[in-house]
Amino acid sequence: MKVFISWSGVRSRHIAEALRSWLPRVIQAVRPWMSDVDVPAGARWQSDIADALDVSKFGIICVTPENMSKPWLMFEAGALSKSMKSSHVCPLVFDMELGALSGPVAQFQAKILDRDGVYGILDAINKAIPDAKLDDAHLAEQFEIMWPRLEAALASIPEVPAESLETETHAHSPQPDMSVLLDIISDYRKKETAFESAFTVQMREEVPQNAYSVPRSVVYAPISTMEGAIVYVEAQWNRRVARENIPESQLALIAEVWKTLDAWRDASFGIPVVAIDLSDTVTLGDEVVDRLMDLAEEHGGIIEVGFSQDQLAVEPRGMHNLMKKLSAAGLRIGLRAFGMGTFNLVSIETAPLNTLWIAAELVEDIILNANDRYVVEAIGKLAFKLSADVIAEGVSDSKQSAVLTKLGVRMIKGTMAGDVMTADEVYTRFA
Repeated sequence: MKVFISWSGVRSRHIAEALRSWLPRVIQAVRPWMSDVDVPAGARWQSDIADALDVSKFGIICVTPENMSKPWLMFEAGALSKSMKSSHVCPLVFDMELGALSGPVAQFQAKILDRDGVYGILDAINKAIPDAKLDDAHLAEQFEIMWPRLEAALASIPEVPAESLETETHAHSPQPDMSVLLDIISDYRKKETAFESAFTVQMREEVPQNAYSVPRSVVYAPISTMEGAIVYVEAQWNRRVARENIPESQLALIAEVWKTLDAWRDASFGIPVVAIDLSDTVTLGDEVVDRLMDLAEEHGGIIEVGFSQDQLAVEPRGMHNLMKKLSAAGLRIGLRAFGMGTFNLVSIETAPLNTLWIAAELVEDIILNANDRYVVEAIGKLAFKLSADVIAEGVSDSKQSAVLTKLGVRMIKGTMAGDVMTADEVYTRFA
């Protein structure tokens, strides 16, 4: 869910940037947006802000004594009141009393920038999420874990000299015409799909209209660090979207990913590593191998191909040769569901592996099962010896994350890493 963060002035910006970084680490479904950070240099910022307002479901206004009457903050407060329910907009007040609020900001239910106030906003955001909200206990647990990080960031809010309180200005100028912005919002709401508004509109000057024609039959699961930075995305079939005439085969998945990669490249989009899991069959057909080699020629260096222990054990010599061939062509190699299935340490140690993916079955009971913890710790040591990354799959809560962190795991896949994204959402998140 998109959350629009409004700010004006040095201290307000400091608060907004801290929230922008922190919110998704508590509620994975949240996608914060704030101007002057998410609007690229040279962009028509009025259109970008209108687009952000159009898709945002919640708004936070960072209010300080020096910015409460500033034109930009009043403008964004007015725009928020026009574009969403008042119950979904919350001023977050710093260094002043709630009773001192005035102007458009005063129409909303405000919170003080402290522990209780921030939790109140989190609770309101969570309740506004349509279908992926956390239960109350999970939200409270996540908040307890992550609050010290935000508290530390807020402790460094800069002091503002008294003489500067009358001269603070927002980086955006000149001040916009509200009617122009609302007209833009109205136009955007006439778009037929979120796909058009979220991707095509942003790229219409950089990419021809027909350049991005990838069906949304494939989505991308994020793989993130424990701190929340996404470093991989994994291509997978979208089970919620009907796919006529698109068989769920390895060749079809490679073809869909290839289309996406071509479009991203045409947009000059620097993407993270894209993982393709091919571990669902015992052996790979020659046609699949040929397509992988072609893909490596076009997009080598950013693709990781995932194999299984069983594939490596059934035909160790043939799989070794294949892995070396793909690795030499520029593809990364990952071993999936590691720790489960047939195990051959000699084969694994001599394979050109970039990543070991810890099986979700080992993560599921890692809090209570000491044997699973020992196995995960051993996998970490083996990965270090192989100079390979480690990714834990199926991480769904903060307790699992805490145990994995103690065991040396730094990257995770699962609900704790974030929701799956369409190709246009990946672009919007990273571009």
